[in-house]
Amino acid sequence: MNEGTAKTWKEAFLDSVFNDVNQDYGKFNDFLLNIKGAFSTADSEGEARAQLQQLKQGKGTANEYISQFQILTGRSKISDDKALIEYFMGGIHTSILSKIFAFDKIPTMIKEWYDKTSRFDMQY
Repeated sequence: MNEGTAKTWKEAFLDSVFNDVNQDYGKFNDFLLNIKGAFSTADSEGEARAQLQQLKQGKGTANEYISQFQILTGRSKISDDKALIEYFMGGIHTSILSKIFAFDKIPTMIKEWYDKTSRFDMQY
């Protein structure tokens, strides 16, 4: 906390503590809540949704992509499979996507998408 916004926050915090002679540092949990309130994203769900929209498999494996996707899904609090599938399809390799679309029955559950994507990526 020696540069930028963090330094400014630290100085303001210490000033507030030391301005009152009877003031103590408080409980550690209160301090952590104070820090989280100052530096966390105001709209963490919205931020996670934006990150889901930008997430791409890239050169990584499907399993790495799925893991990152699941982390962001938890943060975004999206639980609807249709919405999750839309986000998921936007990030996997087009070759895998075309293999899944070649099936007679396209998966309707996000878990099925994870399984098929992982399987096709291992074959690739």
